[in-house]
Amino acid sequence: TPMYTATSKLYVLNSSGAAISLSDLQVGSSLASDYMEVFKNWHVHEMVIQRLGVNYSYKQLSNMVSVSNPTDTRTVTDADPNEAKLIADTYAQVAKEFIATTMDTEEPNLFEEALLPTSPSSPSKTKNIMLGFLLGLVIAAGVITVKFLMDDKIHSAEDIEKYVGLPTLGVMPRQTTKAAAPKRGRKENDAE
Repeated sequence: TPMYTATSKLYVLNSSGAAISLSDLQVGSSLASDYMEVFKNWHVHEMVIQRLGVNYSYKQLSNMVSVSNPTDTRTVTDADPNEAKLIADTYAQVAKEFIATTMDTEEPNLFEEALLPTSPSSPSKTKNIMLGFLLGLVIAAGVITVKFLMDDKIHSAEDIEKYVGLPTLGVMPRQTTKAAAPKRGRKENDAE
């Protein structure tokens, strides 16, 4: 089944005023690591299920979503590209609200909404073709090797000496059979 991937991004920054300092950036980076745990929380999964009205279990949603840092992307993989985009955007929105209310911090900014995927992210046709070619090559080599090892026919005079242990006195070359000349009928033979 072709799978589609949609990605949304949150921007985490802890700023106390108009000017952003290096410590704000460092705190924002460590908060991003903490916020990754939010996406494993069943409350967040439940909020997404309620907003979208989908019939997924927590485990199914958890398997569809991947969260990474430092890019802080929320990637959703689904067989339906529209659903993948919708789930990614809803997760980002729910996480923003959950983080602000539960952790009593500033709400992260939605940096980028997910784009509607236009092409499947998996399976990779090129990769599958290459793997199929390599597998076919290995199987063909195995079949040829087995046929060679299992071949116990005598092909030459050396094979006779090797397998039977008797010396070869002579070798007759193989003759090809030609089409037999048509036999003449009795009347033709009598006429001659």
